[in-house]
Amino acid sequence: MLALIQHRLWQVVDEARANVARMLGADAGEIVFTSGGTESNNMVINTAIAHFQQLHPSAGGSDGDAGDGGGGGGKPHVVTSNLEHDSVALVLEHLQGLGAIDVTVVRAAPGTCAVEAADVAAAVTANTCLVTLMLANNETGWVGDGASCSVGDGCSFGNAVRLASGCSERLATMTCRP
Repeated sequence: MLALIQHRLWQVVDEARANVARMLGADAGEIVFTSGGTESNNMVINTAIAHFQQLHPSAGGSDGDAGDGGGGGGKPHVVTSNLEHDSVALVLEHLQGLGAIDVTVVRAAPGTCAVEAADVAAAVTANTCLVTLMLANNETGWVGDGASCSVGDGCSFGNAVRLASGCSERLATMTCRP
């Protein structure tokens, strides 16, 4: 009896995965369910760093600098803002403290709390493997102005800068939207 219930539960999860994939125009195999936001954030951060390290096997030590411009050496680099949720900010701080990554924190504009696309783009280096910005906070109710942030524009510019410097990998972006 327990096996039948378990089988039915897997069917329900697989159906949900297929429905979400269909809504997003993705393959069901690309959809991952987690227990919550913190687990999801950690998965994205660790995956982006691991992907960078696979593409740059000599990176990750103290041999280079995130801003070296060449994309060949140095540690993985992450761009975030001072508005980021602790489930991201504390993980990035910890990894930076271990010397595993470099982090650039883009400051939000006083008064508007907007993270400007130009500031995000300026923070991107050849070793940037992730841009993570919170656009809404479910705990405080704060909702940023996504239009003024234009994260996609900043990352598009950052990708152009990276391509011009010989780095062919595109930036991973992680945003939390309302």
